[in-house]
Amino acid sequence: IGGSLASRLDLITGYQPYFVNSFHGSSTPSDSYWESEERTAKEKFKNKRAEAWFNLAERFRKTYEHLEGIKNHDLSELISIPNHAELIMQLSQPTVKYTDGGKLLIESKIDLKKRGLSSPDTADSLVYCFWEENSLAWLDKI
Repeated sequence: IGGSLASRLDLITGYQPYFVNSFHGSSTPSDSYWESEERTAKEKFKNKRAEAWFNLAERFRKTYEHLEGIKNHDLSELISIPNHAELIMQLSQPTVKYTDGGKLLIESKIDLKKRGLSSPDTADSLVYCFWEENSLAWLDKI
């Protein structure tokens, strides 16, 4: 995602004054290790999209814990979003499913459509922006 857009912008502007990082949701999860569960992301998630959505959900959980005084978390682990009705709605629409092997999977856009819901493009944008590989990858380009 984003590769064809970046190519098109190159044609129009002749250069990219910004960093574009692709995100392939159906690709393999990262090599990260979930200490609290004693398993890897590859054991926990079906694909990178599920891992990315779950990572964002963890930010929201940590923010809640921090604000309610339940547990202190580093501010870099927290999130604050605007009061944007469409974004909030889309973040709450996809359901979590499990594969036969017990891996987490986020409801597909096809399944959302079957339920009469639109693709959560705005929520996906937020999820992908906070994907850890994307958030730090630009440092390598400097």
